[in-house]
Amino acid sequence: MTSNTPPETQAERHEESAQLSQTALFIRQLAHDLNNDLNALDLAATYVSEMVHDSSATEELAIQRKTIQNMSTKLKSLSRHLHPPSPSPITIAASDFLEEIRDRATRAYPSEISAITWNSEVGSHQVSVDFEMACEAFGEVVKNAILHRDDGGKIEFQASTANGTLRVEIWNGKQAPLPFNEPPGEQPFIPVSRRSYGLGLYYARRVILAHGGKMSAQHDSRQGRFRVEILLPTNDQ
Repeated sequence: MTSNTPPETQAERHEESAQLSQTALFIRQLAHDLNNDLNALDLAATYVSEMVHDSSATEELAIQRKTIQNMSTKLKSLSRHLHPPSPSPITIAASDFLEEIRDRATRAYPSEISAITWNSEVGSHQVSVDFEMACEAFGEVVKNAILHRDDGGKIEFQASTANGTLRVEIWNGKQAPLPFNEPPGEQPFIPVSRRSYGLGLYYARRVILAHGGKMSAQHDSRQGRFRVEILLPTNDQ
């Protein structure tokens, strides 16, 4: 079948894909090398902490070790978010899956969780997901809503099932339009800011697609809200 896409557009997309693949491989190798160095620093800090007996020095070393471990975790996450996801699904009740997402969000953002209204009506339906991968993907969407809502803005998490599909909508208050034209989640590194690298929604969307689902995101200027919709097939479709 002949594609209607102009040859130059196809070439550009292929080039972009190749560049992203090369970038992902570079980040993976860089993360691996830096993690080795960080592990060495962590071991050295552990060794020093066993040698010193000053309580203040021991406490400071514990803080530095925590910083090193957080850096290592961030590097691993960055590498994982760039590589194409390859899920190994298990079957789980949709209600249990969504409850885990809520529990993780509560633990991760205890001071912000009161801003979220949770509404889940999924009955006894089941979904097939790579549990950790899917939880991380949904967690990235929730984190995005928390970090990028307006001050005092509310967040709504709504889940329902119909016609063999689990539908999840996550809204957060945001009056200002998005500062870029690209559809959110379709390109990496948009936007890039301090400790945020524009990979959260990008990773989430690729995970959802790998599970046979769909994800879309858009800003509603009339209502002053940013909305992410996730569709996943249920096992009874």
